[in-house]
Parts: sequence; structure tokens; C-alpha cells
Amino acid sequence: MASGAGGHLARFEYTRTHLEDGDHEGLLVLGHGKGRSTLVELTAGGQAALDQICPPLIDIEEDCMATLSAAEQRQIIDLLAKIQARVIQRRAARR
Repeated sequence: MASGAGGHLARFEYTRTHLEDGDHEGLLVLGHGKGRSTLVELTAGGQAALDQICPPLIDIEEDCMATLSAAEQRQIIDLLAKIQARVIQRRAARR
């Protein structure tokens, strides 16, 4: 769940990765999550960075997807979901 309005920190449950050892440049705050996960909180600076970066990327994505029919859009979304599921499986198998 992400929340950018009213100065709230965005929160995500994220499986432990290199984030624990990385330099977050004031964009993230790490805390304890459930089980083996780490709670990653987006700081106000992190939210500001996302607010600056995301709109142009969303515009590009929408422009590119507009060249596809509705059926083609559903198909590419389904294919990407299938690829993402396989990536998650491979990551889980390495643990």
C-alpha cells in the first residue's frame, strides 16, 4: 500500500534483499516486517523522487500501449504477468 498525500510515508512489505546493506540516499527507511521480510518505508524525499520520475514514465507507457488493441493490451499484460511469476519462482528456488 502506498500513500503520498498528507505527508504519509508509503509502506511496502518487501522480502529481504541487498536493501539492508545498500545506500538509500535518504529515500528509504528500513524496519522489521513480518517473518523474514523487511518493511521498506519511502521517505518524503523518496516520495518526491517518485512523484517526479513516475508521471513521464506513465505517459510513455500509455503512449506505447495505445498502439495496441484492447485484446493485445490484455495479452501483453498476461504474458508479462507470466514472466514475472517465473522470476519470483526462480528467486524463491535460490533461497
